[in-house]
Amino acid sequence: MTYAKRYGDNKRDSKISQFLEEIDYTKNPNIYFITPRADPISIKEDSIKGLIRQNYISEIISDLHRNDYGKVLPKLMLLEKLEGKEPKSIVQNLKELDYEAILKQIEEGEIKKEKIIEEELTFSASQFTTYKRCPRIYKYNYVYRIPTLPKPYFDLGGTVHNVIEELSKKIMEGEPIDIHLAIRYLKAFWKGEGYTTEKAEREAMDDAVEILDTFIQEQQNMGTTIVEAEKNFTIKLEKYSIRGFIDRVDKDGDDYIIWDYKTSKTPMSENELRKDFQLLIYDMAVQQLFGKRPKQVGLWYLRQNKKVVIEPKDEEIQKIKDQILETITKIMDEDFTPKPGWECGNCDYAILCDEKEKLS
Repeated sequence: MTYAKRYGDNKRDSKISQFLEEIDYTKNPNIYFITPRADPISIKEDSIKGLIRQNYISEIISDLHRNDYGKVLPKLMLLEKLEGKEPKSIVQNLKELDYEAILKQIEEGEIKKEKIIEEELTFSASQFTTYKRCPRIYKYNYVYRIPTLPKPYFDLGGTVHNVIEELSKKIMEGEPIDIHLAIRYLKAFWKGEGYTTEKAEREAMDDAVEILDTFIQEQQNMGTTIVEAEKNFTIKLEKYSIRGFIDRVDKDGDDYIIWDYKTSKTPMSENELRKDFQLLIYDMAVQQLFGKRPKQVGLWYLRQNKKVVIEPKDEEIQKIKDQILETITKIMDEDFTPKPGWECGNCDYAILCDEKEKLS
């Protein structure tokens, strides 16, 4: 096993994996622990080379979006040189192309657009939500799998979810929970990589403790029984599979209630909830898992301790099924036309997309 002291552009050393701490890796007689030596000069050179390469790729993509094709070829040649290849080979290959023959083949349908994705049979609820938000983001995220920088508020939400999952399991096992146990779990799951300052991380930790304390107090007033926590599922819709996780399934007598935890500050309205891919997919999942439609599905906003609940209707479920199949068809047809709007200002992929420039 290996780990690095720092990852990417982190300002501080990373925290050791809890699994390494559990085995006391530096003192454990069964473990041979070494710190590999590395040449800092070669590491720096590789890092600079990577940054230059990434810069050229970003510029090429931007040139292509602006139809500024004349600037692309020189940069492609520089990339070839950067990789230790012969840049002149690109020009030589272009001279050998028979453009008239290629145009004729395209017109006659002999050359078709190369598909960037294969037939996909498994999807997740979050994929449909992302596509609805912006098909271009879907392409960058799920097709090209371009990673994004860590976001502290996402890390906070994920960590709180993990803690509540463990607390829920304790409740299901008949064990008591309190804020002290919650804080122990919080420290075990905590990730500080996304925070730029210790002050920001400390404030986020305090925020998480307050959220968990609110949850525990509300849990004591709940009259339902938790039957599943972080329940994974895979359901069928025609020839496709849809997978996901349900934060929590409660039982109230013979009825089931679905809860999806949220740490966001702005609650969704009931009307918005009736159009939500995720919760209505959970509704279908519970029906397949337990043989019975849930009585209610809802969002539990942990900060405000506010619950937004609906009782889905058959026609709403059918409408979501139709929308899912329509979305899958567009994905398979590679329809990734962007949806420009106010969100472009905060888009993780703004550097790759030219739509933001059109809005300014």
